Amino acid sequence: MTNISIVTYGVAAGAFVALILLLFVWRTDKGPGSWLIIAASTSLLWAISHVLASDSFPELQPFLPLFETIRSAGWVLFLLVVLVQIWQGRGNERTMVRAYILFGLMVGAMLGMDLIYALDEIGLFYNWMGDDPVFLSKLVMIVTVLLLVENLYRNTDPENRWGIRLFCLGLGAVYIFDFIFYADTVLFGGYASRLYEARAIANVLVVPLIAISASRNPSWSLQVFVSRRVIFHSISLIASGAYLIGMAAAGYYLQYFGGRWGPLLQGTFIFSALLLFVVLLSSGQMRAWLRVKILKHFFHYHFDYREEWLRFINTVSTSEKHLELRVRVIQAVADILDSPGGALWLREQPDLYSHVAHWNYNNIPSGELATDGAFARLLEQEEWIVDLREDRTGDEREKGVDVPNWLKEDPQAWLLLPLIHHGRMIGFMVIQTPRAAKNLDWETLDLLKTVGRQVASYLAEQSAEQALADAREFEAFNQKFAFVMHDIKNLASQLSLLVRNAEKHASNPDFQKDMVITVSEAVDKMNNLLARLSVVKEPAEKVAATKNAEQVDLVPLLKKMVAERQTANRKLTFRCDVEKLELDIDQEQLQTVIMHIVQNAIDATEEDIGRVEVRLKEEDGFAIIRVRDDGEGMSADFIRNELYRPFRSTKAGGYGIGAYESREMIRKMGGRMDVKSKEGEGTAITIFLSHHAAPQNITQKAVR
Repeated sequence: MTNISIVTYGVAAGAFVALILLLFVWRTDKGPGSWLIIAASTSLLWAISHVLASDSFPELQPFLPLFETIRSAGWVLFLLVVLVQIWQGRGNERTMVRAYILFGLMVGAMLGMDLIYALDEIGLFYNWMGDDPVFLSKLVMIVTVLLLVENLYRNTDPENRWGIRLFCLGLGAVYIFDFIFYADTVLFGGYASRLYEARAIANVLVVPLIAISASRNPSWSLQVFVSRRVIFHSISLIASGAYLIGMAAAGYYLQYFGGRWGPLLQGTFIFSALLLFVVLLSSGQMRAWLRVKILKHFFHYHFDYREEWLRFINTVSTSEKHLELRVRVIQAVADILDSPGGALWLREQPDLYSHVAHWNYNNIPSGELATDGAFARLLEQEEWIVDLREDRTGDEREKGVDVPNWLKEDPQAWLLLPLIHHGRMIGFMVIQTPRAAKNLDWETLDLLKTVGRQVASYLAEQSAEQALADAREFEAFNQKFAFVMHDIKNLASQLSLLVRNAEKHASNPDFQKDMVITVSEAVDKMNNLLARLSVVKEPAEKVAATKNAEQVDLVPLLKKMVAERQTANRKLTFRCDVEKLELDIDQEQLQTVIMHIVQNAIDATEEDIGRVEVRLKEEDGFAIIRVRDDGEGMSADFIRNELYRPFRSTKAGGYGIGAYESREMIRKMGGRMDVKSKEGEGTAITIFLSHHAAPQNITQKAVR
């Protein structure tokens, strides 16, 4: 035993310790995972026994064959456990029982021979059989392991063999090496030292293969998770170290063999190699190539879906770079494919998809795509993700349609991703050629379709919000215009009443004076109405009641309004229980409300016998204005469901917005409007206005 063997078997022991720790962290109580830990532990015990027998405890050397048998028995047992699961699934219970019985007999016999050999070596027992049967038994155990490895691979379904391929290759290679080692020992009557030392290195090289296979088989080491980021940085670090070591070695040999030119060659080489190293480290294309290779050879799935989804959401939702949503979704999709840029086309016109945004995309093609074309229909119907590289080479013809020339002629374009929302294509995205070549396999296509639908939903939601905002602006103008039309109607009724009275009182100087005042007020109100239409803004920006609030005495105001509307054929009266009642309110708005209520009351009563009473009183800190008529009245159902809804009216030619507008104006003044009515008996509308109470207290008082 040499110092080299101590080092090699020590390294092997360390490798199996790392493997056991990895398997133990993610082991489960069920399945072969625990048996794999046992098998790895027997190899660890085997490596430690060889280290100890080489230096510290040479007395262990006679027992090394015993540890060899224990190691092989551990792996045979693990292989049997895995095969038993396959046999049970196929109903081969008898094969399972026979295998366990045979295994027990074989291991028992071999352990017995190893023990006899050890006792003979230390002088406690005479081995009349000699040493050859012990070494031949090792060959038998090796052949058994190889047969079980072959059975495992052959009995595994073809679609699942990728998970055990590395394990079978590694374990098979180790035991083929062992077969060569023991065959040489039997033929030449002793160990070959170089083969003995190399055995440990062979086992070290196999450990990563076992670990990868364990990660691919949940039943072995369930839920083994190796971060793609950790793997990427680890391999980058190892590759960087290897590069620097190689660079240093090459520099040393250049100096050693370069003679007088050696230092110059060494300095130039080291500078050039360091410059190349920095360039490679900063190269996005190099990182992308390395990432593709790692995903291809270390992971079954190409994407870490959790990480990709979190990055996608973060890119779409962040606004730190002040990028518009359309640009952010391009960046989010391009990052998934490691592409440097892309462009977006949307259906902003009924018949065309036009370019609306781009990200890191030079020389944007100016082409448009007709919505009723065969290519667009196929994209929408089949959610076809087009690889423009294949189409350029003529390999993609099975769809029966041609890609537009402006897309095929764009050298940057690589992928066309349709954006489908509720079965309808709202647009498409063109992605640039990625930094490293990628294959569009089923996993990548499925992910792109899912991401495309998500992007489409974001863009559709943005379009809907914009359309809703536009609709609200039009609604604001329409509502304001409807209110203005209603007020104009009231002014027209007021002027019509004035004309009818003029037929009887035109020669009366007092009437003439009142007529001029009334017409002047009507002109002012109409100018105010026109001013309200000059600003097209959301009427939710209604001016607060206090903006135009002023001290108003309700007694003379109501007396004047009633007097202006009294006619000979309708008995309109005013009743007041107070001499003076002042409030801080918007006089113009209050006049609009009272004018509307009184006019409706007049219209609802019969022309000759109808009665309308306007009453003002003060009670418990409230100014109460009540307009009562004995007209046709309204049903309780109409008051509850229709009265305050715009464009609902019981009058022919009515706009149906007066009650809604009146209620909103009274609310702005901090008051409340109450309606009581009964069909055939009339209606009473009561307005509650408070001197000091807050609006919520007014509501409670009115309800009480």
